[in-house]
Amino acid sequence: SSLDETSAEMIEQLLLKLKEKCTIILVSHYMDQVKRIADTKFVLSNRKLTLQEDKPINIIKKYQ
Repeated sequence: SSLDETSAEMIEQLLLKLKEKCTIILVSHYMDQVKRIADTKFVLSNRKLTLQEDKPINIIKKYQ
């Protein structure tokens, strides 16, 4: 969403803490954010799973 930089950083830090204790499903168009937060990534296209990666660089190379 359209958060100011400070709020976005606070939310990201919270997600990083929470992911140590539980599974988080994060939906985002911001690949840099996904790279920092997620351990395993899935890419959906037209309601179908098109890619699953545990290395963010592979997704970034394919979709940027």
